[in-house]
Amino acid sequence: MKLKAKYIKYICIDYSDLERYLKYIWKKEKSVEILESPNDASYSFEKIKKDEKYFEDKDYQKIINNGYFEWWRLRTVLMGLCKDGKIIEGNYLINVSW
Repeated sequence: MKLKAKYIKYICIDYSDLERYLKYIWKKEKSVEILESPNDASYSFEKIKKDEKYFEDKDYQKIINNGYFEWWRLRTVLMGLCKDGKIIEGNYLINVSW
């Protein structure tokens, strides 16, 4: 029996680079932080698109206003960035190591 698997190309981003980028584009004076993520974790997000039908702009705006968010909100952040034209559509892998 063969194990069913597939190859997927990802755009890989280090969490600290993402935090710095968000601080810059959201024009925050304080650091933007991804909260409650364990060390040495990776989060994959397939098919981030500009026209995602499940995207909630109010949730994204709340994250921007707060300047921080829990790791499980990364999909919302990536969808918002894509919708705003700040990142390209694709599959993303966010690596956390602190």
